Amino acid sequence: MAMIITVDIGGTKTLVAVFDETMKIVESTKFKTPTDYSDFLTKLTNSASSLSTHNFRFGSIGTRGIIDREKGEMVQDSGVLNWNDAPLVADCEAIFGCKFSIENDSKLAGLSEARMLNGTYKKIVYVTISTGIGSAYIVDGQLDQNTINSEVGKWAIESNGRIKTWEETASGSWIKEAFDKLASELDDPEAWSEISRRL
Repeated sequence: MAMIITVDIGGTKTLVAVFDETMKIVESTKFKTPTDYSDFLTKLTNSASSLSTHNFRFGSIGTRGIIDREKGEMVQDSGVLNWNDAPLVADCEAIFGCKFSIENDSKLAGLSEARMLNGTYKKIVYVTISTGIGSAYIVDGQLDQNTINSEVGKWAIESNGRIKTWEETASGSWIKEAFDKLASELDDPEAWSEISRRL
């Protein structure tokens, strides 16, 4: 049976998962995302070798940052990975031996969540707080093409008299910097009140 391979590249970790034709995950692996792109390719190649599945029908990449869908590249990822113009599709096709598509990870996450609602709503806004802040706008079960390249985490806001991006003041990266803990480790109600206010 031909499987589908997915590569989810986050600022902190990369997840690799194999799906069968019913969209059930049959195996997966993960690794810390290196900031050096060549190191990333080495780790991804090692992950591919560790999988028991090697016959893939198609592949999909979800990645942070601004992407060029036609070229299959990460165009820009401000301040986290800095893999400007990284040829992700071509490299993944070489590693896994199948055709790949690429989309912003927040857009894919929002699309998945919206489709799980089985058409309950015509329009859905999805916002995710992780290393940065991302979003998706879904209309009639499809990603809205008018907002497909939006990066809400880069919105400029005023914070303590200074202009910053939203994700500089409220993302997972900001939480780690402000409280010296990951969000999952934070149990201080006052801290969560401040995080909530910023969001």
